[in-house]
Amino acid sequence: MSEGRMTIWLWKGLMIALLAGCHSFPALNWSRESQITLNNIRIELDSHLWINFLPIAEAEQHKHLHGALYLNANHPLPADFMVEAVIIKQGGVEWTLAQPEIELRVHDENYWEVVFVTQIDANTNKRFEVALLLQESGKKAWVVEREIKVEQVY
Repeated sequence: MSEGRMTIWLWKGLMIALLAGCHSFPALNWSRESQITLNNIRIELDSHLWINFLPIAEAEQHKHLHGALYLNANHPLPADFMVEAVIIKQGGVEWTLAQPEIELRVHDENYWEVVFVTQIDANTNKRFEVALLLQESGKKAWVVEREIKVEQVY
């Protein structure tokens, strides 16, 4: 085998090894409901999105999308419960947010909030879809909410 061909095979092997080690998400079905059951806990998603048009002291004003995504459970959510990712979708465009872009706030054992602020280039007059990847005791599941209106705060 020539040296050039061997180098190509080594690069291919390295790329396969790197890709195999990458973190991947389970398949996301955007037609899922805003309520799921994960390890016998029923969890419902209630999403609120808004754009803040109040004057700010920054030199540049960007369009930032704010999100408050509430998780309401019928039983206490366990300590190992996690929100791994948030995906925001409009049309065919998706924005993926993960730690440290998302913050998890626990209001009580059954009521949690996921918050974020992100810069997007989208039509905020059109509705969005939001998906959260939840994990508990090694099991993962998506919860999806569709047709979310973006509010405008002045």
